[in-house]
Amino acid sequence: MLLRLVTGGVLVFGIAVGGAAFADAQKPVVVTGKVANGDPMEWPGAKSERDGDVVNAPISRSDDDKSFAGLYKAGPSRMEFQSYPVDEFMYFLEGSVTLTSADGTVRKISAGDSASIPKGWRGTWETSGYVKYYVVYVGDASPTNQEKGEGK
Repeated sequence: MLLRLVTGGVLVFGIAVGGAAFADAQKPVVVTGKVANGDPMEWPGAKSERDGDVVNAPISRSDDDKSFAGLYKAGPSRMEFQSYPVDEFMYFLEGSVTLTSADGTVRKISAGDSASIPKGWRGTWETSGYVKYYVVYVGDASPTNQEKGEGK
């Protein structure tokens, strides 16, 4: 299956990404439950980047630029992907998205749900708006390659 879903509430969401650009190097970045229950775009460690109704608030980035995390807020949109550009894990705080895979499989992800989209996924992303935490992996971070010391 191209899209894996995990459903469940998460009040405390921690992101441990080495070499954070917006925190001390080689230390985990933690988003507490108190912060997560407030406006995520006002998190003190995030530097918001605004473009119309889209707000990206990066939280951390690895030293090798192969992983990064942040908060993202977007308004209504519809996007077609011939090949999703990255491996991405998302936890939705508000709103929802509907993902329709090229084979016609439809998945709706709502606030409180998590989703993982693999690099190369083909389909349509449609939303009336949402806020999410995201973690993106660039390069080969598969467990097999990590054990071999590759993909770093």
